[in-house]
Amino acid sequence: MDREQGITAAVLPVIETTSEEHALSEHSLWPPILSLGLLLVGLGLIIHIALVVLGALIVLSSVVGWLWEPWTSEQEHIHKG
Repeated sequence: MDREQGITAAVLPVIETTSEEHALSEHSLWPPILSLGLLLVGLGLIIHIALVVLGALIVLSSVVGWLWEPWTSEQEHIHKG
């Protein structure tokens, strides 16, 4: 058996990006709000269904807000110049 047959390795190019090219904002309040909503859902499963509903609403709104954030910041960047 040849040594070249046994192991193959893929070489991938390194792509360098700037902080402006990242999809999500570095400083966002949405992740802690999302975790609060998930906490309320978990507690609601133990305590009362109303907490599940409230937590689910917070989770839904935080996911929408977090995903909406890059789009709105991109629009502001376009309008500024």
